[in-house]
Amino acid sequence: MGFLGGILFIVSFIGFGLTVLGTVAPGVFKNRKTAVTPRRLSILLCGSVVTILMFSIALVVTPSTSNSISASASASASASAPEPEPEPEPEKTETHSTEGEPLKPGVRYATASKQALIAATQQVDFLDKAMSDSVVVLKRGQLREMGIQSRLFNELVASGKAQFGDSVFEPLGQCFSAGIYASLWWQSQRAAAMNAGVEKIPGSIQDALNSYKTARDACLVSATPAA
Repeated sequence: MGFLGGILFIVSFIGFGLTVLGTVAPGVFKNRKTAVTPRRLSILLCGSVVTILMFSIALVVTPSTSNSISASASASASASAPEPEPEPEPEKTETHSTEGEPLKPGVRYATASKQALIAATQQVDFLDKAMSDSVVVLKRGQLREMGIQSRLFNELVASGKAQFGDSVFEPLGQCFSAGIYASLWWQSQRAAAMNAGVEKIPGSIQDALNSYKTARDACLVSATPAA
């Protein structure tokens, strides 16, 4: 409430009190010179008009004053607040081959080369890590984590297909097969976990693991360029 609004409120309350007093005891307002006492109705009407007028003016003035104070406070806060510093742009990094040439994303490798060997090594490293992490996921037994792990294997299979082809008859097709066998190993592990630890197809987990190891080794050999 502003200073002016407060004064007007006080005046209106004083006027209301005097109106009530004059209505109850009109002799309080008796004119000493003329000895005339005003009528109760006149006091009530005049006092009410003055009180209502003061109260109305106070209501009109108060919001304006409050808004001005709020606006001033907001402007002051905005002026004193430090401007946010711009965030530094992240540095762009590139994967480089042993010759210093950046690897091209989305490239399909059809023959053995240094870059093909780098890509094949990275692929089998991802598969090895996914299989290693799967042991922890299976121990926890959380369905949500199992779903995330399944999507990871699917993405690795898709990555192998995009980089090395989708057939074992292609020069680097064993790199794609390694992802297939790793995914098959995970599916067998998950099925057994959902079946109280019992394999639905006896020996399927070990068979998939053996096939993965064979394909992984063949992948790296096929991607290695001749000396």
